[in-house]
Amino acid sequence: MAGPGFRSFSTIHLTSTVWVVLLLATLLFLSLQWSLLQMGPVLVPLLLVALAMTVATIRNHREGQDPPRDGCAGSSR
Repeated sequence: MAGPGFRSFSTIHLTSTVWVVLLLATLLFLSLQWSLLQMGPVLVPLLLVALAMTVATIRNHREGQDPPRDGCAGSSR
């Protein structure tokens, strides 16, 4: 059973997606020439979530709780 917090839904794919969204949002705001004061309230919370999900994903992976990608744990191709 999954525990509370980010560990319950953190997967490698979801964590990677959050980092890509953070990067794209940063590039968008820079292209719009936003100042750091304008970008901060948007990017800082997203950065904190990305960091928390990264830590949770690493912990899940170390404990072997990350499910296999194709759903077939014992099959070999």
